[in-house]
Amino acid sequence: MPPIIISFQFWLLMKKLFLTFGYRTNSGTSQVPIRCASFYREPIMIEKIYKIFLDNKLIGMTKLGLGDPQMGVVFGQINFTENNIGYDFIKKYCIDNLIEIQTDYPTDKLITTGKIEKLKIYNTENIELVGLGNIIDGMDSDIYTITILGLESEVYEKNFPQHIAEYELKFNR
Repeated sequence: MPPIIISFQFWLLMKKLFLTFGYRTNSGTSQVPIRCASFYREPIMIEKIYKIFLDNKLIGMTKLGLGDPQMGVVFGQINFTENNIGYDFIKKYCIDNLIEIQTDYPTDKLITTGKIEKLKIYNTENIELVGLGNIIDGMDSDIYTITILGLESEVYEKNFPQHIAEYELKFNR
């Protein structure tokens, strides 16, 4: 039984190797022989880590691993730098700075903020990702997420090409 093709790029690479070096495929198929499968490795994607600042103080990091390119939205789990940052800290900050709290369930310690002007996200080149606004939502017993709303398409394309590729793969079949 021939091995399953991992991806088109892998198949194409192996086909070029076979044509160049005179290898033949198993049973006359265009499947990649098992003896050559070890040559292929999935492309290594370097995960970008984005820094999150509140009032010019580093409060956490995120990978911004999810998004909606058509809406210019990107979001990801926050890994806070300090253990005391959570529901109480975020709620107090919003109240002290007159920031809208869109969702607040004190018993569950769940909160969603409105737009926080002094919440800044910087990419690996220390360039701020500026959209229409940044919000935080989550709960103490689960995770907190940061969302950047309304990124311009040029900024989105430069910083999140993987989100665009995933979107196109999903919807442009």
